Amino acid sequence: MAALDSTGTPVRGISLRTWLTAAVFLAAVAAVLTCALLIDRFTRAHAERSAVESMHQLSTDFRDALDRGMAQQFQEIRVLADLDSFRRVDKPLEVRRALDAAHAGFPHFAWMGLTDPQGKVLAAAGGLLEGANVSKRPWWQGAQQSPFVGDVHGAVLLEKLLPKQDEPWRFVDFAVPIRDGSGELQGVFGAHLSWAWARQIKDELIDSALHVHEAQALVLAKDGTVLLGPPGSEGKKLPELRPELLEDSATTRQMHAEGQDWFVVTAKTQGRGDYPGMGWVVMLRKPVSVALADFYRLRLQIALAALALAALGMPLAWLLARRLTAPLVELCDAVSARQHLGEKGLPRLRGFREVALLSNALADLSERQAEQDALLERRVAERTEELQQANEQLEASEARLDQLSRIDALTGLANRRQFNETLPEAMARTRRRGRMMALLYLDLDKFKAINDTLGHAAGDTVLKEFGRRLSGCVRETDMVARLGGDEFVLIIEGLASGADVEQVANKILGEMAWPFEMGDGEEREVATSIGIATYLDEPGLSDEQLLGRADAALYAAKAAGRGIYRIAPAASPAA
Repeated sequence: MAALDSTGTPVRGISLRTWLTAAVFLAAVAAVLTCALLIDRFTRAHAERSAVESMHQLSTDFRDALDRGMAQQFQEIRVLADLDSFRRVDKPLEVRRALDAAHAGFPHFAWMGLTDPQGKVLAAAGGLLEGANVSKRPWWQGAQQSPFVGDVHGAVLLEKLLPKQDEPWRFVDFAVPIRDGSGELQGVFGAHLSWAWARQIKDELIDSALHVHEAQALVLAKDGTVLLGPPGSEGKKLPELRPELLEDSATTRQMHAEGQDWFVVTAKTQGRGDYPGMGWVVMLRKPVSVALADFYRLRLQIALAALALAALGMPLAWLLARRLTAPLVELCDAVSARQHLGEKGLPRLRGFREVALLSNALADLSERQAEQDALLERRVAERTEELQQANEQLEASEARLDQLSRIDALTGLANRRQFNETLPEAMARTRRRGRMMALLYLDLDKFKAINDTLGHAAGDTVLKEFGRRLSGCVRETDMVARLGGDEFVLIIEGLASGADVEQVANKILGEMAWPFEMGDGEEREVATSIGIATYLDEPGLSDEQLLGRADAALYAAKAAGRGIYRIAPAASPAA
């Protein structure tokens, strides 16, 4: 049932009971969600750590195994190259027998051979490529100065000579220069390490562990090409590979490839001993969906539990709100039934402490209100009268201020502000009526000398008298304004011809010819120069331009000897 006010009108709005129910329910939901989010964040972080910790160790182990193996193979080739049996460029048959024996003990080397200084293969294990010229091959060119290790590459000359296999042949090249006692190059000892060696390390060391973790291991070249990886990926650049994944970093990153998200751990090879390293990057990756499968199941369980708690919290919140608001509803009904707060008889309720305090306070307030109502009525009447008087005074004061802001304080004439407002209006009226107007620009000749010799008080006396005489030379409808200093302007409208304004100018000059009293009995002659600009209807001429013409005419009058007037010429038709 809707609540009614004292007039019987239904009170619209949300009840306190509803607000409390919503507040308690939302607080409970917020608490559950906060706990759920914290648990979600913690468990996800834990799941991520658990998923990648083993990957970190495996990537480091694989990297170290590659570095150790490459360093060992490199050292073995250098040791073989130092043996006399492999340095006899003058006895290639003996070298071949030695290479055949060595090749049986080093099965990972698909090819081993010795060249002369020009790059011709003198002897090779199994006779492969004997007589061929390999001087254009990077491994032979790289070994001209020092021992050389080349990156993984496909077979060029050996592909057709080696046994067929499922994957294309790929090699890592080793080469060592053979020099005599004087340092002269006698030949190059080279070997091609089959990349199947790295795959064997991966199979034995990594794949069994990765199968348990449902992860993949890859070896990438420093340019991102897959050297070792899933079938079909080797020799290609890994799609969607970001450059930062090739950096030497133990931190876990994520990448999107092959239609899914992966956790990625990388470890960059570092070399070992004399083996400088090839910049390979060991990458272990695991699908995020696999790594976080347990976490996703836990998240679902948490969400279901949160929904159950929310469903249980709603009726509990409503019951609690109903219990809390019942005394307030009773008190509100008692207050709304009253016609005036000053009426007596408000109930003093018991219940929870705040309702008792509120009902007592309202009852006390009702009693005090009755006593204050009469006093308030008298004070309101008195205050109303005071405010009315104050408003009248304020209006009068404001009127004196819109007036003072437009009047020059010294002379009582219009000031620059009033002039700036009046001039455009006068020009508009002139255009409508078709009768000429004139703008006269005046200043006092050598006024500065009066200030300097007689003082500013005397100067102010002159300015006031000048303004008084100037006002007496024109009609009441004409504007006389002081722009500042000793500069004055006149706006004269409704002239029949230019002769009318010249008559006014001569009248002003004649009036100013009489001596000015300085206030102490002394008299001083004061002259003025006048610049005149007339206006009838010049399209595009602004008020600033018209004032500029009068100003220019004033300067012309001063240049012509002062104490005279000059009329600015009208603009040419081209202007």
